[in-house]
Amino acid sequence: MLDYEVPEVELEDGSLQSVLEVSFPEGQSIQPCCTGDEEGEPCVIPCTVTFQSSSPVSFTGAVIFTDGKEKYAKYLCGLLCII
Repeated sequence: MLDYEVPEVELEDGSLQSVLEVSFPEGQSIQPCCTGDEEGEPCVIPCTVTFQSSSPVSFTGAVIFTDGKEKYAKYLCGLLCII
């Protein structure tokens, strides 16, 4: 099962909020993809990263994808939201 870690950001009032949400429209199951054929299809698990904040915020942080044991991929996100 694929999972993720998202950063919390500090809002203007000093509170911490997670402003990123990750969803997996085709599920979070990790399936074997090695076919022994070098021309096989790559492993792809589609995901959507959504940003939402009720206050103005800017931050740089990483979304980390993991299987609960090891960290597989780390994507750097930089966002600026002005309301």
